[in-house]
Amino acid sequence: MFYFQLGKMTSFVHHLFKTLLHTEETETKEFSLKGLFTDPKLKEEGIAYLEKLGFKRPKVAYECISNLKGIFKTPYISKRAHNLFISILPEVLIEISQTINPDLGLIHLEEFISRIGPRAGLYALLKENPHLRKLLLQIFGASKFLSTLFIKHFQLFDNLIEASESIPVKTESKLKEALNVAIRDKTDLEEKIEALRRFKNEEVLRIGFHDLAGRLSYLRVSQQLSLVAELCLKQALFWAKEEVNRTFSSLNLPFIIVVLGKLGSQEMAYESDLDLLFIYDYPQDAELSLKQNAHVYFVKVAQRLISILTLPHTVGPGYKVDTRLRPSGRFGPLVVSLESFKSYYQNQAQPWEFQTLLKARAIIENDLSEKWEILRQDLVYGKEVDWKEEIRNMRERILKERAGEENDKFNLKVGKGGLIEIEFLTQYLQLTYGREYSMIRHRHTLEALKAIRSGGLLKEKEANVLIEGYNFLKALEHRLNLLYGRPSDTLLSSNDLRELWQHWGLGKPPFKISVTEVVSYTQGLRQKVRDVWEKIMD
Repeated sequence: MFYFQLGKMTSFVHHLFKTLLHTEETETKEFSLKGLFTDPKLKEEGIAYLEKLGFKRPKVAYECISNLKGIFKTPYISKRAHNLFISILPEVLIEISQTINPDLGLIHLEEFISRIGPRAGLYALLKENPHLRKLLLQIFGASKFLSTLFIKHFQLFDNLIEASESIPVKTESKLKEALNVAIRDKTDLEEKIEALRRFKNEEVLRIGFHDLAGRLSYLRVSQQLSLVAELCLKQALFWAKEEVNRTFSSLNLPFIIVVLGKLGSQEMAYESDLDLLFIYDYPQDAELSLKQNAHVYFVKVAQRLISILTLPHTVGPGYKVDTRLRPSGRFGPLVVSLESFKSYYQNQAQPWEFQTLLKARAIIENDLSEKWEILRQDLVYGKEVDWKEEIRNMRERILKERAGEENDKFNLKVGKGGLIEIEFLTQYLQLTYGREYSMIRHRHTLEALKAIRSGGLLKEKEANVLIEGYNFLKALEHRLNLLYGRPSDTLLSSNDLRELWQHWGLGKPPFKISVTEVVSYTQGLRQKVRDVWEKIMD
């Protein structure tokens, strides 16, 4: 019976697309183009078949199919492209219906085809390579983030099979090797930027695919994304100096990039910004002219580096760079000397700015990075502040201004019992006890929590709640980003959470929690985190 019904559906779909895409209104045995899209009776029958295929919103799916006809009405379309597209669409629709989220998959397919247009070579490839076609449709039916990457930059399509067959985890040396191959023999800056952008997006595609397939934990995803970003930063710095040196006398002075936030602690998500500081140094007896020249030179280097990383490119997106965490924020100079950095933090910095230094890390290894790291630890762990009051007040302000929670909706990041309470609690304990207990001076929140537990600075039960909460909420944050392209500080309803759990990926969620239990588990865990927060911070 199943195969009989499937045969009927496939036959209908075949007729639907054959009729839909003929340039002339020729009659078929059952359907005509005019009848199918003007006769309500036939339209309802088509919608009913789509519903049987598993589409939850068959009317929307029907409209997506209808929209595809416009692509093949352009006067320059080749007959080959037209025929190839007709021949694969019945199979494509059946295969989309077997993905995690068929409705999403069909929407992404429509956007993809609308973007690339009538390319006969691509349709031939999809027809001749069912494995490749199914990989693409699996992504379309599961991940908005990866689908958007393909839709906007379809050149990445060539790398899909390679990404799916590559090893899930690459060491830093393997990534360096891949980068060197990508940029080899590139001469002008435009070629270099294109090669770097290809490398970045091919690696993100690899990471995202294996994440979707359940082969990577969120921790490993963060580590891999952070490694890729760090290598791109270092390469961009090398080229930036090369470019500036063409028109400006090179200065042999030490310079470092300090990464903060999620890159600093290697907790990156797919669309994390790069929070950067630029610091240089000069001899104590340096003349004023050298100091002035150094500042101008390194400003040019930093500006060129940001340009290399952020400029739009057809082969894929770059990174968003944020330099607002520098001394004096957006009103301060783009680059600062080590002396100015030290003076600012000793005399002007606000308490929250010391929090940002907990995750700060220099990614260029030289004498300056060693001096800066010693200074960072002295500044962070030597500051005499009532950290409990400062952090509690900041947290309550964020809760009031940004959480926006109401009734059934909660904010994963800044709501009550959210990630921010776990991170702020960890930072409070580090800032308060870090001078005496150097073992807790970790940049990564999870590692810091484990050290805090080992050091007895929290009761084991309380520490375990924070660790469990961090692991669970971080996994949700990554999935929200990968599947729906949504940041972690958006509101989630109970239905959103159940849908996220049900559509987790090609594998099951890494937690022994059913779809029916996930809402109550999340609410209970957030309440436990909130209880620990109130106990320690009140």
